[in-house]
Amino acid sequence: MGPEDKHDWKIRKLEQRAENRPEETVLRLDLAEVYFQKAYYFEGGEEWYERALAQAHSYLEGHPDTGRALDLVARCHFGCGRLDQAEEFYLYALAAEPEDALAMVGMGNLHRQRGNLSRAIEAFRQAVRLDGELWQAHYNLGDALYHEAKTRDFRGADSMMEEAIFHLVSAV
Repeated sequence: MGPEDKHDWKIRKLEQRAENRPEETVLRLDLAEVYFQKAYYFEGGEEWYERALAQAHSYLEGHPDTGRALDLVARCHFGCGRLDQAEEFYLYALAAEPEDALAMVGMGNLHRQRGNLSRAIEAFRQAVRLDGELWQAHYNLGDALYHEAKTRDFRGADSMMEEAIFHLVSAV
């Protein structure tokens, strides 16, 4: 059984649990997360992002200030290329949970997608400050710093490259 088959099995189990226990609303959020993972990691596409969005919005009806759900909605919009909606929900997520490093990584990815590498770097740095153990923050910061140094043809970028290497190694 390969990784995608295992993930599909996990989806089926969560769907069964959610169907059998509709009062456990947290299962909707768990289901939204695995749907997102199917879309993102297994290239399931917009259909799976939309499934994740439906579950997350269903959860948000009863829990409107849940940072995890708001961040998940933002990630789904980002995955579908709806950057304005993604930004809106990242801002909601950060308002609900200002220490949410993963949402800050999302904001960095959003800035980067829009071509603003300096704002992306600052968001990734903030994510590292919020959670020094979050590999995604380190990886994205290291990668962004490397690309910034590259745009300068690596001239005068020794300290930037040292910082990039530090964060890329930290991500591992």
